[in-house]
Amino acid sequence: MARSRTKRTNEVRLVLFVVIALLVLVVVFAVQNAGMVQLSFLIWSVQLNLALVVLVAVCTGVLVGATWTWVKSLGLKRRVHELETKLVAEMERAKELEDEVQKIKTYDWQGPAERERESRGERE
Repeated sequence: MARSRTKRTNEVRLVLFVVIALLVLVVVFAVQNAGMVQLSFLIWSVQLNLALVVLVAVCTGVLVGATWTWVKSLGLKRRVHELETKLVAEMERAKELEDEVQKIKTYDWQGPAERERESRGERE
């Protein structure tokens, strides 16, 4: 348990480090690209800060990617649930078969005539 907690703490530290490094890069990018750019789309036209335009585009891409990943994970979760249900059913069937095998192993295979002779003490 201590190992998994330490591993989890290390993962959190790594993520925190990466997030801080990315934030520093974003700040540097914003400072170096503070100029204005003209954006046009169909009949609209607007002038915005270049850093803002790029950051909005990146955030939009991250949201689209996260949404796509989430949608795919829902399908995978459903499939995992189906397979887990199937596994439980197969394990129950395997238990039933094991019980049948055990019954066959312990079954008295002697016929009535052999049992009668054996009870009288006779041998073939």
